[in-house]
Amino acid sequence: EQQTTINQEISNDFQKTKAAIAADRLHLLARVPVRVRVEAADSTGPVPAIPDVATRTDAATADPVPAAVCEKLAEDAALTTLMVVEFQRWYREQRDAVSSR
Repeated sequence: EQQTTINQEISNDFQKTKAAIAADRLHLLARVPVRVRVEAADSTGPVPAIPDVATRTDAATADPVPAAVCEKLAEDAALTTLMVVEFQRWYREQRDAVSSR
């Protein structure tokens, strides 16, 4: 039950942040010209030419990660996410307490 509550709080915080970012993005996009083109000084087109042959690195061999390691990484990631969310909440509380003085 506690985990469900934490998950819901994280989801709600994520949705709020996502909505704020989307609003900021729309605001910024409204200020940028619809089409921006940068042409190279010696180019005949809008994008500089790419060389025919590009250097490549050798392919890496597959190195599968054991399932137990993946599970531990997933658990660590979840705990880290919870710690970050709690730190953000604590920071907002501290900021709001200072600004209300």
